[in-house]
Amino acid sequence: MARYKAVKVGEKIAKKLLLPISAVANIISKYKETGSFETGKSPGRTPQISDRDMRSLTKIAKENRCPNLRDLDWTAEQWGMVIFSDESKFDACIGDMRKRVIRKSNETYHKDCMKRTVKSPDSVMI
Repeated sequence: MARYKAVKVGEKIAKKLLLPISAVANIISKYKETGSFETGKSPGRTPQISDRDMRSLTKIAKENRCPNLRDLDWTAEQWGMVIFSDESKFDACIGDMRKRVIRKSNETYHKDCMKRTVKSPDSVMI
């Protein structure tokens, strides 16, 4: 902006800074309107669900955070009720890297939102 106040010619500024004239013109017009060239927060994508549905989903996600299979204390009878397909992938290491955790930004290091990972887990297809 110091160059604008000193020179006041958008073409000269664009040529000196190797920028398109339109970009310099947009910056100058924004500066004239607002007195600043800071960018505001963009609106982003509009939510496709209502606030009530979002609160409900958040509540369900917090209540039903899935534990790892290692944390389940299932009996042989309970495991017998699980249907296995003819082809399954079993990780010999910590787990599948594709799983996601739903959390808020302030829950980054919360115990329930953490999942141990490895770079290349060993797995077997049976």
